[in-house]
Amino acid sequence: MRVGFGYDVHRLVEERPLVLGGVTIPWELGLLGHSDADVLLHVIDLSNPDWENQAQIVDELICQLGAEQTPCLRVFNKCDAYDGELPHGEGIVCISAKTGEGTQELLKAVSELLESGKKRVSLLLPYSQAGVLELLHREGAVLSSEYVDEGIELEAVLRPELWGRVRDFVRRDDSEN
Repeated sequence: MRVGFGYDVHRLVEERPLVLGGVTIPWELGLLGHSDADVLLHVIDLSNPDWENQAQIVDELICQLGAEQTPCLRVFNKCDAYDGELPHGEGIVCISAKTGEGTQELLKAVSELLESGKKRVSLLLPYSQAGVLELLHREGAVLSSEYVDEGIELEAVLRPELWGRVRDFVRRDDSEN
């Protein structure tokens, strides 16, 4: 399994699509490179007195763009300088980019979101469907594979988006355990 955190920075250019968070946004400029997202981080500046209105506008924009199905964390920044009660609850993390406060909680929350909904399964892929194995290596986590007379036996951890591609080949679903 590959796990990591990173970010992309791409120049805006003409005649390219603008894709943010895996969603194509109609705009006259697009990214020179390509970006996808497994998790969106909606960063909210707690020091701005209008932060609630700004956050609502961004939430509406996420829905308008069709990205509401992408897991999203609300990351409240400048919590070290905020005098009121800090926001809390599911899908909320308070940080200070200046001091580093909350960084570990943010990393933990992102990791948990990336793992949510995944299934560990045993599969038997017929050799006629061997191309699915490459997909599983690229977009899932293949834990083991063995070539047998009937096809390719494998253990894998899958994101929900892959379930439909492999459902017919499942021998055992360990996600309930």
